[in-house]
Amino acid sequence: MEAGRAQEYADWRQLVHPDDFARIETERDGAIAKRRPFQMEYRIILGSGEIRWISARGRAHYDEAGAAVRVIGMNQDITERKLAEEALRDERANMLALIENTDDSIWSVD
Repeated sequence: MEAGRAQEYADWRQLVHPDDFARIETERDGAIAKRRPFQMEYRIILGSGEIRWISARGRAHYDEAGAAVRVIGMNQDITERKLAEEALRDERANMLALIENTDDSIWSVD
């Protein structure tokens, strides 16, 4: 298997972070049961141990009897976006803590 690429379900399963697996299986299976496309975000662990964030979108294809026979989708690495979101959350929390704990007046001018 090429680093970071899952061609078969078992390969994909080995990449998914164990803390995320049950949730994404439930989300995906629920979408398939309702015959809807799915979109979810989860972590994978590369062979090097590096953790990356993935955005997955997909949909199932069904046979004449209505059973899902194939799931096709696309995965996109969104690690940089997730890191930026986390940095913004941390910065906002730091700013709010500073505002709440200062004895000085703070003015906001637009």
